[in-house]
Amino acid sequence: MLVVDDERDTADVMALLVGKWGHDVRKAYDGATALAAAARQRPDVVLLDIAMPRMDGFELAERLRGESRLQNCLLIALTGYAETAHQIKRREAGIDVVLLKPADSSVLETLLDLERRRLGRSQHAADRVGALSRIPAAEVLVHDRRGVIPGRDPAASVI
Repeated sequence: MLVVDDERDTADVMALLVGKWGHDVRKAYDGATALAAAARQRPDVVLLDIAMPRMDGFELAERLRGESRLQNCLLIALTGYAETAHQIKRREAGIDVVLLKPADSSVLETLLDLERRRLGRSQHAADRVGALSRIPAAEVLVHDRRGVIPGRDPAASVI
């Protein structure tokens, strides 16, 4: 897993937290460093901030999606932006999941457990699936690269 945030303290704390959940975590403090690290390490998950200088999270996501070896990694964005224009931009950039700040750590842990399960690396993720249904609607926006998660109301792209 790769954590990307220009706020070093935020990246360090997030990496520490995710590491405690059993993930192998690397950090990058800017988009260019993140691209190089992702090319070397091929992470299954990239947790990225949207508001970063020089290369923002949108551009980083687009460039990660442009790398054939990284097209299938799960991109999770942390952001304070919930406006419709940002939702469209996130979808176009290829971001899979958006957590609105301040994100509940149990939501992130559940998403990471689900990804482990999808990859066949976790036995206990199924126990956490029900937790997603209890997430307050204002905290998580979910869509796949084609738009809203299939089977969901397109007007309700928020869990």
